Amino acid sequence: MSVVIVDKNNVLFSETYGNCGNIDVPFIIGSNSKSFTAASIMQLADQGRIDLDAPISAYLPDAREGDKITARQLLNHTSGIRTYDAYENYTVSSGQGIWMYANVNYALLGLIIEAVSGTSYVDYVKEHFFEPLGMNHTYTSLTEAKGDNLIDGYRNYFGIMVKEEVAYPEQKISGWLSIPAGYIISSASDMGKYLQFYLNDGMGILKPESIRAMFYDNVRVNEDASYGFGWSYLESLSEPIFYHNGLVENYISYMFILPESEIGGVILMNCNDYLVGNALTDSIFKGVLSLLLGEEPQHIGANAYEVTHLILNVIYLVITALCLLPLMFIKRWRKRHMNGSHRVRATIGFALLHILVPTLLLVFPQAAGVPYAVIKAFVPDIYMVLVGNAI
Repeated sequence: MSVVIVDKNNVLFSETYGNCGNIDVPFIIGSNSKSFTAASIMQLADQGRIDLDAPISAYLPDAREGDKITARQLLNHTSGIRTYDAYENYTVSSGQGIWMYANVNYALLGLIIEAVSGTSYVDYVKEHFFEPLGMNHTYTSLTEAKGDNLIDGYRNYFGIMVKEEVAYPEQKISGWLSIPAGYIISSASDMGKYLQFYLNDGMGILKPESIRAMFYDNVRVNEDASYGFGWSYLESLSEPIFYHNGLVENYISYMFILPESEIGGVILMNCNDYLVGNALTDSIFKGVLSLLLGEEPQHIGANAYEVTHLILNVIYLVITALCLLPLMFIKRWRKRHMNGSHRVRATIGFALLHILVPTLLLVFPQAAGVPYAVIKAFVPDIYMVLVGNAI
């Protein structure tokens, strides 16, 4: 873990934990990339080159349903594109106008930046943000980041962290993965400079009114939170918070700004443990906010990680045992049921057991509204439990 807290001009706190050597070590920052994309759009809007309320077909003539979507809708996730829609086959749903988080929104914004600027997205953010802000450990290339000691990413399997490198989109869009939506690579030290860019009203790179639009031109997410342009707005604490988090298969991140206290901070971590570790990291994030607001942070038990994973593993074992029972008792079952009057009833029961149970296991993610590819990428141990036991 790498943590940096800044005010307008200074680094107030910096520390690394675990196997992170220093605050210059790069991590993949996930959806915290979205604010860079939003800032780029606003910079082009400042120059009069993008109209946020014009159909995106004005900039992307070949965009699917481009006449129905505006850049503003893409920025605050009200385009009607659904969360797990892929770039190759997204549609505008009846939910247009309602907040619905979708990576494809920001993939399209990245393409708009390229079309309007005449340069690639990766070159644009480097020239207009990374270099002016002195972000010397920030990249849009996995190869370049490795040359600067990119920290290894880890995925969780049943409570054990396993070092794994996963696919990086580079300059192409694949499904709902793209650099503009979630694959910028940066260090805590550089992200501190990036947060100071906001604390200092855009530092001449972006107009102050565009910074305010990114924060306050938002739509309601729930009773406590709203979403602007690449930033969420949380109103439930003693001071309003602008924040965002990021998640890829093997990294997680948080960034935040306290506008009244004029303080910002970032937390980067080189692992993804969707069901347990990420929730604990979320508690750390909230604890940092509590400390900065002069409040008592929620205590995290020393064994919370192990205990929660133990409970999950017991559940997985019970499911596995139930699925293995028919194999263990098949000889007894054949002897008892595959003759005489019980044959038809036993055959029906056998068919139901060996069709219904695997089907229920396999359709569970779809029933929960999550595609199997997402389960496999972000919760690989559950994927193994479901598919293995179905087999």
